[in-house]
Amino acid sequence: MNDPLYRQLCELSWRRKLTDAEEAQLQVFLAAHPDAQTDWERETGLNQLLEQLSDVPIASNFTNRVLRALEGKAAGQSWAHTAWRRLLCWPAFGWLPKATVAIVVLCVGLLGYQHHRVIMRAQIAQSLPKVSGVISLSSLEVWENFNAINHLSHTPLQPDRELLALLK
Repeated sequence: MNDPLYRQLCELSWRRKLTDAEEAQLQVFLAAHPDAQTDWERETGLNQLLEQLSDVPIASNFTNRVLRALEGKAAGQSWAHTAWRRLLCWPAFGWLPKATVAIVVLCVGLLGYQHHRVIMRAQIAQSLPKVSGVISLSSLEVWENFNAINHLSHTPLQPDRELLALLK
């Protein structure tokens, strides 16, 4: 039951016997909420059983033991926190951020290379009509000595000493 009046009466019954006024409030509440009757009967039965128990003397070092237990739990919690950190910083996870960065760099590089290829193909496609127009206008004679001319541009030029002697 989540009713605040009922909760308050239950808590009072745990500590002491209810007064006549509180008992009257309880009877009014139980009349309005018959489903709470079994819950109240359980509460009163439990309270009666607890009253029959004898008081146990508290140990002289009770406070010390409680404080030690609390410190142990606090240390256990900090150990658990440290254990999670160790798990996440474990060597197997040390390569994970580096691998992620490497994959991102590789993907960006591949996308950049693909973009470059697309641009180059577009430029070639645009220049193709111009080149085909130049080739169709040129005659076959221009291309006839192409290999000889091309070979001259790749050989180092040495002065012809006989020709120079004749010209002097």
